[in-house]
Amino acid sequence: DTRLMEEPADDSARIKSLSTREFEVLQYLAEGMEVITISTRMKIRNKTVITYKSRLMEKLGLKTRKELLDFTRRNQVS
Repeated sequence: DTRLMEEPADDSARIKSLSTREFEVLQYLAEGMEVITISTRMKIRNKTVITYKSRLMEKLGLKTRKELLDFTRRNQVS
């Protein structure tokens, strides 16, 4: 899968495309938090967290939670 081999510059541009709230959700996901915990922390509905997660996964070109975790480790997101 070529997504895992992409240059950090490509990843950086993708990260910059995220909204502040999407990036916040990304950080919480990188810490291993579940949707319900994130929603409580951010004081938003579970469905809103799921929407942010879907959008950020699409913007980052990721399909699975493993790809997400690999991406956050590679880019030191936490």
